[in-house]
Amino acid sequence: MVFLDLNTHVPDLDDDSAFRLVMDVAAGRADVQEIADRLCITPR
Repeated sequence: MVFLDLNTHVPDLDDDSAFRLVMDVAAGRADVQEIADRLCITPR
């Protein structure tokens, strides 16, 4: 998330969705494509 902010992009996630995403990544339950799909990144 910090990387996106530093590169002027904003993920379209509420706090609960962001938390679940981070926990799924940490537990190895999300692959790269799923992470990209769930971030819904938009430029600032």
